[in-house]
Order: sequence, then structure tokens, then C-alpha cells
Amino acid sequence: MRSITLDTDMFNEDMVSDESLETIRRFKGKTFDLDTMTPSEKAEFDWTQDLINFCRDREHKRGINQAYARASEAEWELFHKRGRERAMREAQREKDSEIAS
Repeated sequence: MRSITLDTDMFNEDMVSDESLETIRRFKGKTFDLDTMTPSEKAEFDWTQDLINFCRDREHKRGINQAYARASEAEWELFHKRGRERAMREAQREKDSEIAS
């Protein structure tokens, strides 16, 4: 059996859209058997890992290259804003579910 697990170490969730985050959360913490995965499942898993690696690389570059950090500051502010908005939506969803029950 050949198995794979999504590598999410040092990953900033604020850098991805809500749809991508849902996909990441679906794969996160699970081990998959490569021999039984369908081609579409494998492609989606690979796309998800590539996205995480891309985000991790961008964050690493920002930390070591000051010119890159200055050029991308506005983009990073958008990432942090996205994360705050997501947290507020999730908190509101929890409040709504408590009120409903």
C-alpha cells in the first residue's frame, strides 16, 4: 500500500479562498491510499498540495527578501482581511446555529 498525506505545516489559511480552504480541510489530517484513489481524486489532491506549496513558498520569499515584502504588502493586507472576514463569518454561523437550537 502506497499512502500519501497532505502536508500543511507552516501554511497560512488566510492566503486561499473559502472554496480552496474547504478543499484543504477535506484532505487535511487524512491518509490516502494511492492504489485506490481515482484519477480525479488524485488530481484534486495534487492541486491542493501544489496550492499549499505555492502559498508556503510565497510566505518564505516574503520573509527573506525585503524588496519582495515591500512590493507585496498590499496583497498581504488582502490576505489578512480575507482571514478576518472568514473568522467573522464562522463566528456568526456558530451564533446562528446556537440561536436555531
